[in-house]
Amino acid sequence: MTPSQQSDVHIVIPAAGASSRLGVAKQNIAVHDKPLWRHTLDKALSLNCPVSLVTGCWSPNESIPQGVNLLHCPDWQQGLGNSIAFGVSNIVPPSKGYLILLIDQWRLTGKALYEFMQQWDGKQIQVAKDLKYTGPPVLFPAHFRQQLSTLSGTKGAQKLLHEQRCHVVAVKNARWDLDTPQDLTTMQELINSNKEKEEHYDLT
Repeated sequence: MTPSQQSDVHIVIPAAGASSRLGVAKQNIAVHDKPLWRHTLDKALSLNCPVSLVTGCWSPNESIPQGVNLLHCPDWQQGLGNSIAFGVSNIVPPSKGYLILLIDQWRLTGKALYEFMQQWDGKQIQVAKDLKYTGPPVLFPAHFRQQLSTLSGTKGAQKLLHEQRCHVVAVKNARWDLDTPQDLTTMQELINSNKEKEEHYDLT
């Protein structure tokens, strides 16, 4: 993928949920001295692509970088699928590709995302794989815009991915997320370790 092709991809970050299993708004949890939403947003911006941040139950409590498309999803309570659909359907003009990046994939680095994008052929869905995990980040070609715009429910784009033949690419640390109190404890322990600090500052 050339730099011009990469800039034609629109990154959608669904960040509308209430973090009910975690018990606190995950978007505001500190990761390497930044709230999680900004940590994820900065990684997306490092790719030099247009970015949309979808809010709902939660909204940023500080200004966002210039150029980021901030979208408030009115039916965020219906699930991740609705947030993705709202984000994609409000991208005007339509993009040549869509990268769905979850707000809580906190161990992903900008370098890993860049390498993931470089392996995309622009023609088929591309999903990340990390050990037994397969899922986001996911790249969708432009012709999936209609299907993405009609997603609903709590499962996001899982049904669509199961129905399609996808290109699977290994992405280091894609499996790590932040859904439960145990996930939070694990995250904090890793961040406080020297190895995690070295990886973060080396691979941002």
